[in-house]
Amino acid sequence: MTEGQFLDNFVSMPKVTVNSKSAKTQAEAFEVVKDFISNDPDLKKLDPSYKVDFNESNHSGQAKGKQFSAQLRVSGDGDGSSVEIVVDLPFMLSPFKGKIQSSLKEKLDNALA
Repeated sequence: MTEGQFLDNFVSMPKVTVNSKSAKTQAEAFEVVKDFISNDPDLKKLDPSYKVDFNESNHSGQAKGKQFSAQLRVSGDGDGSSVEIVVDLPFMLSPFKGKIQSSLKEKLDNALA
């Protein structure tokens, strides 16, 4: 392990991973997730400065702000789709990691229903 890799591991932010399955097609689920990530009022409260960038061709995207960053991917899964969102949190939010994960999962599941 190089010194740079050691430092990257040492200063890496806590991660929250949320997975959800949907009966929606990959394209439909991607549109729902784009709308959710772009417009969720709780995300805007957490970090009003965050910006989103989506890659239509591979059904992925990222959100980045001062308080968090996130990567998302929507994959085809049989007749439906699966969504994975990985959020990097600042250390000060580490104690709330479980609550953030369950809240994000609930909102994502509801959006994809």
